[in-house]
Amino acid sequence: MGSVQRGVIAAGVAALLLAVSPVAGAQPFGDDFESGNLGAWDRVSGAPQITTATSHHGRYSLKLPPRRSGHLITHNYRRPARRASLTFSYRRQRAGWIELMRLGRNRLRLADNGRGRLVIRHGRRVISAGRVRRAGNWNRVTIQFDARRDRVRVFRNGSRTARWLRVPRLRAERRVSFGARPARNGPLYLD
Repeated sequence: MGSVQRGVIAAGVAALLLAVSPVAGAQPFGDDFESGNLGAWDRVSGAPQITTATSHHGRYSLKLPPRRSGHLITHNYRRPARRASLTFSYRRQRAGWIELMRLGRNRLRLADNGRGRLVIRHGRRVISAGRVRRAGNWNRVTIQFDARRDRVRVFRNGSRTARWLRVPRLRAERRVSFGARPARNGPLYLD
């Protein structure tokens, strides 16, 4: 078998693996905003901007300006993910509490507390808090979801270990939203 044939087979296997991904539809952060397109997001409100002012990967990032009324970009999964992961980078400009991400209505929330901690909450209860870089620096976060067992784990800035956190009724959630709240602590950059 020639190298061209092996390349075609490898490309076909890669396409098949993407097609059977546990989460249907386009993936948020799939292109790190390099296309300048927000097509992977189902709902965009406010005035998010693709910018070259600061970036963690490539040339572009998304700037979410401060906003008092909720999140700015939302992705709805077509069916619940049994096992999936989501990786993103964020940079905040000012110190102070800022909510970054919300899964469903209140099921799981991630916030940067402005003092070097990423706080993970289930409803109003804090279920974990781990170190992150302070304002003005990029942080990389990977969230692994295991909906069959109603649990998640969050890796921060290349950490290799993270404990599973129980999140009741996680399997029912299909929506993930990002935004900078409260407004006085924005803007938020995503990549």
